[in-house]
Amino acid sequence: IAALKVLNDTGDGTFDAIFAGVDFCVDYAEQFNVKIITMSLSDKREYSKETCPKTYGNRVDKALFAGIFVDAASSNEYYRNGISFPACASGIVSVGATHDANVTGQLDQLTGFTNRGQNLDVLAPGSLITAPSSHKGNTCGAPNKDGFGSCEGTSMAAPHVAGVAALLLEINPSLKPFQIEQILKITGKPVFDDRTRLTFPRVDALAAARFAANP
Repeated sequence: IAALKVLNDTGDGTFDAIFAGVDFCVDYAEQFNVKIITMSLSDKREYSKETCPKTYGNRVDKALFAGIFVDAASSNEYYRNGISFPACASGIVSVGATHDANVTGQLDQLTGFTNRGQNLDVLAPGSLITAPSSHKGNTCGAPNKDGFGSCEGTSMAAPHVAGVAALLLEINPSLKPFQIEQILKITGKPVFDDRTRLTFPRVDALAAARFAANP
């Protein structure tokens, strides 16, 4: 795993710096065997497919051309008609969050905070997720004695999709980024969102793995 720091300690930064990180992954793809990029960050704005900024499209295209699958969190502003950047960018698989615990009777339903719209690609568990926690932010509960807390957000969901993509590439290394995306979508469990009247696929690791083994 290559972890690239593209924001400062308070979570602020520029998209020039973020996409410089994407460029690094492309430039060193062979040296570090980079096959997947996952980004849990956004500008917190609402975009449709048509209004999404095109500024960094060539940087995403270079990553895809290098055979690198790219996903990003759709962000957590409760939007109903679009998602945030860079998740909305063409070629990036946008990820929303579902409930992973049946604490409120909402197991496998979209979380309220998930940005969604016609351009949301897939869903993955994003609440409540056990993850390392420093309790510096408001997405994770206070850490236990082992340093883990109960976290939520589309930033919890995006790495799940990256993990499934890695599993598919382990099974079938010849898969291209667009093929991984299609497998995730066609094997995912349909989840109906009553707020937008749209249906999104929640990734199913086992079903996706079986399909990758026998496409």
